Amino acid sequence: MSQTPIYTAILNDGTIYKHWTLFIDAPPPHQKLSLNALGSSEGVFRYECTEITGANNNPRDNPGLEQLYHLCDIDTADAGKVRDVAGQLKIRNEVKGWNCQDFVLDLLEALEEKGIVDTERGDGRYGERKERLRGMQDGLA
Repeated sequence: MSQTPIYTAILNDGTIYKHWTLFIDAPPPHQKLSLNALGSSEGVFRYECTEITGANNNPRDNPGLEQLYHLCDIDTADAGKVRDVAGQLKIRNEVKGWNCQDFVLDLLEALEEKGIVDTERGDGRYGERKERLRGMQDGLA
């Protein structure tokens, strides 16, 4: 079965917090996706899914890209399910300080619960990588 890598793209756009997006790097004919929570200056977030075509919106081509952090691989057949799970994820605007970084971590938890991300697949280091990513969150003491 073919595998598709999942990354967190960490972007520095000059704001207080670095922007995180979950990047599904699916091979053709499947769709590459960027899934994230976009916020406003008032701290109100909304879900956004961007289909990546060519260099259009590809995190690799973003000049603010600081890191493309590999988390794990999933079955390519499940790549579209990631979009479905992300679209159903609650945007927690009622939680003070919640942001795009929390969205990515919440999405990873949901993907684990649905069995799309298998914590034991591959080299078995997904849990370690996720905890390292959690430690990269801005604003944590």
